[in-house]
Amino acid sequence: MKVMKVVNVRRQRGVVLLIVLVLLFVVTLISMSGLQNATTQERMAANAQNINRVFQGGESAIVGELRGINDNNFTNIKTAMTGTSTSTVYSELDVGDVEMNANVQLVYKGLVQNDEGMTLGGRAGPSRARFEIIGSASMDALHTGADISQGILFQGLTEE
Repeated sequence: MKVMKVVNVRRQRGVVLLIVLVLLFVVTLISMSGLQNATTQERMAANAQNINRVFQGGESAIVGELRGINDNNFTNIKTAMTGTSTSTVYSELDVGDVEMNANVQLVYKGLVQNDEGMTLGGRAGPSRARFEIIGSASMDALHTGADISQGILFQGLTEE
């Protein structure tokens, strides 16, 4: 003959409620942590995108200045060469982004004389002017900015 145990049902109802509440609390903590992680990753992605945008704005400023030089617009070069050996010319540029300010600096660094041995023919050539082009872009509302520089040697103009 089997003996059946009688279970006290009233004691067990409170334990089930407590277990469910603890599990609900744990699931809520896990979901809140995941939400905070997703928000942080979204901010990091937006920051990386904005940094890339200002970098491209600085590059566009340099390309705009080089395009002007290639189109025989030597205004900035002549202006930079008339000052001291480190004179700077600033130009504001429109890079097509309302939130971004971009400008370019053209810094004259002096003349470089081609000496014998610098050319394949062994003859000294005409002197060339050294410049540094610095493209700067910033997004003031986001406190993001970038400066990119590139050096060029320009042959064809002399110091005045």
